[in-house]
Amino acid sequence: MKQMKMWIAAFILIIGLSLTSCVNSDSNSWDVSTYVTTNSMYPYDATLLGDNGLKYIPTNPSALRWENSDEYAKRAIVYMKYVEGEDGAPNKASYDVEIVGASGITVKSLNQRPDTLENSYPVTDLGFWAINGYITVSSTLYIVSNSLDLELFLDYETIEEEGIKDNIVPMKYQFTKGGSEYGGTPNAAPVVSWTVPSANKLYEYGVNVSDSVVFKISAKNGSSSELTKTYKYKY
Repeated sequence: MKQMKMWIAAFILIIGLSLTSCVNSDSNSWDVSTYVTTNSMYPYDATLLGDNGLKYIPTNPSALRWENSDEYAKRAIVYMKYVEGEDGAPNKASYDVEIVGASGITVKSLNQRPDTLENSYPVTDLGFWAINGYITVSSTLYIVSNSLDLELFLDYETIEEEGIKDNIVPMKYQFTKGGSEYGGTPNAAPVVSWTVPSANKLYEYGVNVSDSVVFKISAKNGSSSELTKTYKYKY
């Protein structure tokens, strides 16, 4: 099975994990592609909550199961074709589709012990979005090893020193393994999704979770500089 790769924007390479579905890289046989969160509980069929805000009902949900497993991928990028009679008209509650290709995305929990992380290599570009219970981060890095470790965590130091202001939740993205300070040409890292901080935990820090929350992610860019991005999220 050929591992699927694609570009998001003009520069971010997505490295997929093996699902039962693969896609012919020479084919343009899909109508829509998007990142999705799989909403299911085995053995019931999966519905897909798209990061584009739409809902999809696949006729072949088994395409999202991990190889040699009955479990569905929690997060994936999928290529879909509308079934016969489905016109993709806007403002519908859901869309009936056939999955023609899919790649799983690594899903992680927020790191609860950032004080134990030993390394922090530069991040040369950073982007993220938050929807359906996940924060998904894309980045470019000085990669020198196939064994990478990327971590996301609440910026406890800033929260403790400054508190929460304007419902902005400070977070840190850290490249801890497989990098170098100066590695030549940056390369795109695998896109990774992290579960959002629990509403209860944020409430303890003074965040008004009944209103929109702004996640603010910072990452080391150089010896004395940072990249910072923000995204609004509703619990």
